[in-house]
Amino acid sequence: MWNPRARPAPEVGQRTKVEGDFDLSWKTETVTARSYPDVVNTQQRCAWRYAKEVLAVQKGEAIKERVDIERWSCTDETGATDSSLEGKTVMITGAGGRRRADVKGQKGALGGAARTWMDNELVPPVDRVLEVVYPKAPVRSGQSWEVDPIGLAIRWNLHELSGILPEGSEATGKLSGVRVTDGVHVGDMRVEAELALGSFPKTQMPWKSGGVFHAKVSASGPLERAYGRAFKIEVNGKLEGKAEGRSPSGAAITASTDLALSGKRAEETLEPPPKPVKKKKKGR
Repeated sequence: MWNPRARPAPEVGQRTKVEGDFDLSWKTETVTARSYPDVVNTQQRCAWRYAKEVLAVQKGEAIKERVDIERWSCTDETGATDSSLEGKTVMITGAGGRRRADVKGQKGALGGAARTWMDNELVPPVDRVLEVVYPKAPVRSGQSWEVDPIGLAIRWNLHELSGILPEGSEATGKLSGVRVTDGVHVGDMRVEAELALGSFPKTQMPWKSGGVFHAKVSASGPLERAYGRAFKIEVNGKLEGKAEGRSPSGAAITASTDLALSGKRAEETLEPPPKPVKKKKKGR
């Protein structure tokens, strides 16, 4: 039996190594009667590696952390690459909804990709997707559970594209291969989801076909904190569909979309630093 809500609280001096990447490819094509197709291609690839250390803890939550970013880059569809966070140190402070991330010594505003990545990757105290897909109660190996599809859609920012329909949306998780190694639960988790969008992205046009975001989340490794062993998570998602509507002038519009995203993340808790030994005072 594994209880996901009984995770150990962070400790001062706890150090974590994280490495990941994210790919997004999104093409939309819109055709209005008697006009050429309007095609928009959006692409983004980000990759990173950083080390994080907990500096202060309050009521079981890290309220101050230091992040040393060893590698970071984001490349868009034009081929332009932003590497502004590489080699930088980020300080994370605050608790709950007041957590924030600031680049040490940063002068001027950060680029949009850098700020978005920090807000999604560094600011949340736990992984935003895992927070939603983890079961709400203890589960056994081989057991399945329902996942909130609306909450999952929000974590992927799909609600910014369209309203999410509760009917036609579902998500299920399953745990397998669980064993206890050195007092730590180790296993595999898989979540499959179908999230129905209410309309074509950023419009009110109804779908003619498609319109469902299909996603898979796979995770493996130690289900609780374990020194020297990586917890790995992989995400894949796909949205395709066609829609029809009319412009304000009444002209017929047809549109199609093809969106694919994928990401990988590996997190390893390093051995804690040795505690300083107090020197005994010499007697007079």
